[in-house]
Amino acid sequence: MRVQTVVGEIDSANLGRTLVHEHLFAKWPGAEFYPPIQVDRSWLVEQCVKRLGAIKDFGVRTFVDPCPIELGRDVGLMAEVSRRVGMNIVCTTGFYLRVWGFPSTGERCLRSRSPTSMSRRSPTACREAACAPAQSNAPPALSRRR
Repeated sequence: MRVQTVVGEIDSANLGRTLVHEHLFAKWPGAEFYPPIQVDRSWLVEQCVKRLGAIKDFGVRTFVDPCPIELGRDVGLMAEVSRRVGMNIVCTTGFYLRVWGFPSTGERCLRSRSPTSMSRRSPTACREAACAPAQSNAPPALSRRR
């Protein structure tokens, strides 16, 4: 089986030890307008290279980054870091839904509270169902600045 990484396809036999849910970088929508949390890209690249190099030393060969577009998915950053470190980085696609507590602009079907069953719905079925912003008691995901 073939797996798409940010720098090309690889054979699944070459995945090795894999971290399946990590982020190189995440930011909330609108963060670019808040000066105290501005991030210099070259500094960010160096931090990512340093940290992925450290986990590579522990035998990790693949890093899966499921960063949704609303949290600043940056495939160019992932590709640059992947090439510099020599680690497979798999970038997933998608949107962060309110069901997990994030105030996304997306909507989800009220008929289905389960993310698993929701993913089985076609976009047409979802639009035809009674859709509205989801309510969640879950706390929003937190991001630490290091």
